[in-house]
Amino acid sequence: MQPPRDSPLRARRVAARQARWPRGPLVLLVVGLIVVAFTQTPPGRGFLRLAGLAQPSPAYTALYFINAQRLPMHLHSGHVEFPVSFAVQNSSSTAKIYQWKIELVDGKKVVRASGGKLWNPGGGHTSVVTKAVKGVCTSGGSLRIVVSLTAPAESIDTQAVCDA
Repeated sequence: MQPPRDSPLRARRVAARQARWPRGPLVLLVVGLIVVAFTQTPPGRGFLRLAGLAQPSPAYTALYFINAQRLPMHLHSGHVEFPVSFAVQNSSSTAKIYQWKIELVDGKKVVRASGGKLWNPGGGHTSVVTKAVKGVCTSGGSLRIVVSLTAPAESIDTQAVCDA
C-alpha cells in the first residue's frame, strides 16, 4: 500500500532528493577537473594519443649559435682564425644525421668552407659543434660567417667588419 500523496514520508523523500541534487553538478565538475588535469600530464597525453584524440607535437630542428655575443664583429686585416660554435636541436622522436657546413663569404664569393656530419639522437637533444675557422680579411671589407644544414635546409649567419 502506498502512502497518500501529501504524507510526511513523501515530503521527506522529496526533501532528501532535493538535498542530494545540488551535489550532482558539483561531483561532475570535480570529476571533469580531475580528467582535465590528468590529460595535461605526460601519461595523460600519451593516453589521448593512443585513443586518437590528440596529435603528437610537430617535429622541428633548431639551429643556433652558441654564445653568439662572442662571435667577432671586427677582425684585423690579414689572416684570421676564430672559433664558431653552433647547436642543432632535434625535437623529433627519431635520431637524425645532419650534414652541416661553415662558410666564410667575402662579398659574394665563398672564400673558405668546412663541414661534416652530426648525429643527434632526437627527443629534444641538442648537439654542439665548435670549429676553428680560418680566412683572410681584406682591409675595409667584411666576412660573413654562414652555418647551414642541408636537410632540413636551415642556415644562420653573422658578419664581421675587417678593420685596417
